[in-house]
Amino acid sequence: MTTELKAKHLRLTQNEEAYALFLFQGKSQIDSYHDAYPTSQKWSDNSVYVEASRKANIPKILLRIKELRDMAAAPFVMTELERKARLSEIGRANLVDFVNSEGNIELKPSAALAELVIEDWRSGGRESESRSKRLKLRDPIAAIAELNKMERIGQPDTVVNNNIDNRQIHITVQSEQGRTALESLKSGKLPALQLGEH
Repeated sequence: MTTELKAKHLRLTQNEEAYALFLFQGKSQIDSYHDAYPTSQKWSDNSVYVEASRKANIPKILLRIKELRDMAAAPFVMTELERKARLSEIGRANLVDFVNSEGNIELKPSAALAELVIEDWRSGGRESESRSKRLKLRDPIAAIAELNKMERIGQPDTVVNNNIDNRQIHITVQSEQGRTALESLKSGKLPALQLGEH
């Protein structure tokens, strides 16, 4: 399928676009369908339910809802590249990056800065003032470890399922009928139980 034909195939009608938009806004499938297709107000509830459900599962409508969600989240969510850049900045930072040629702390915007403490104190007279500055950077080893996790470096290729159920059931059979029923269950057949017998 050519790109032009694919784009035409994925193009939504006005009603489909409205339906996708109403679903994106959080309306129910039925309310969205009624709003996008006003003539459906005359239909039976069952007909609207069936058609709204069918429309909600059309791939191009699902794709449009995903596009709308991605556009809404885009300004607020860091991309993978942004996250890697931020972690790389932390991993590469060094205290000398924040000290000027005169030995004074020089602040600049950086993800690596964790803490800056400035202490002022006076001793006795007005003229003897002192100032102390301490700068703390984020842990570069933690940033590198996080980057390695994102890149799956140093992690096993297989996923280990720690949710394995290894419980055991012990059944004590006290009658011939119980033994027969248990054998039937083990072979995958439902046992023929007779109610009222013990």
